[in-house]
Amino acid sequence: MASLIVVLPGEEVPGKEPVGDGEHVVRDGECISLLAAKRGLKSSDVFAHPSNDALRAFRPNLNVLLPGDRVAIRAVEQKDVAKPTNTKNIFSLNDDPVFLRIQLLDRDQAMKNEPFSLSVGGLKFVGVTKDDGSIAVQVPPSATQGFLSVGPPDNLLQMNLKLGSMHPVESDTGVQQRLQNLGFDCGKIDGIIGPRTRGRIRDFQGKNGLLVNGVVTPETRALLKEKHGC
Repeated sequence: MASLIVVLPGEEVPGKEPVGDGEHVVRDGECISLLAAKRGLKSSDVFAHPSNDALRAFRPNLNVLLPGDRVAIRAVEQKDVAKPTNTKNIFSLNDDPVFLRIQLLDRDQAMKNEPFSLSVGGLKFVGVTKDDGSIAVQVPPSATQGFLSVGPPDNLLQMNLKLGSMHPVESDTGVQQRLQNLGFDCGKIDGIIGPRTRGRIRDFQGKNGLLVNGVVTPETRALLKEKHGC
C-alpha cells in the first residue's frame, strides 16, 4: 500500500519551489559559479545583476540553487583596449575564487589530523584534516565532481563528491540532503517527506533539543542549515 504523503502546517515556505525569472533554467548540479565559468564571466557579476534580484531574494548562496530556478546571465561586455602590435599581449579574467569545504565527523567526533587525498577538476590535493575535521581547498569553478580518500591505508574512507548539487534548505530535497549528510539516513533523495524521512527529522530534532514532532518547522530548517554549514 502506498504511503500517504501529507504536507503539514509550517512546511509551505517561500522558496520551496523554483524561483527567478531569467532565461536559463537550472539543472541539477548547476550553480552560479559553474554557469559563469562556462561563459567566461565572474560569478559575482552574474549573481549581482539586477535581472537576478528575484532569485537572490530566495537564494542568498550563489552555489545553492534548486533545479528549475531561473538565472539571468548577462551578455559579455565588449570594450576596446589599445595595445602595441607585434608584441605578446596577455589578457586575463580575475574570477571569484571558489572553495570546497568539507567537515568529516565519525559519530559526532571530528576526524582530525587524518591524511587525505582529494581529486577535483583535474587537480589533486594532499594534506591532513584540521582539528575540527575540516578540509578547505580552492577548486576550479567549472568542477562538478570529485573523489576524496581519508585516513590511513588500513582504515581508508573513500567517497565520490557531487559539487553544486546541494539544494536550498527550503526545498524537501534540500532537507533530505542535509539530513543524509549529517548521518540521518533518509534513503532515496526524492523530495517526498514520508514516514522514513519524518522519522529522521524526529531523530534530528531529538538530538538537537528541538520539539520532536517530525515537522520541518522553521527552527528545524534553520538548525539543519547551521549544522550542515550551508
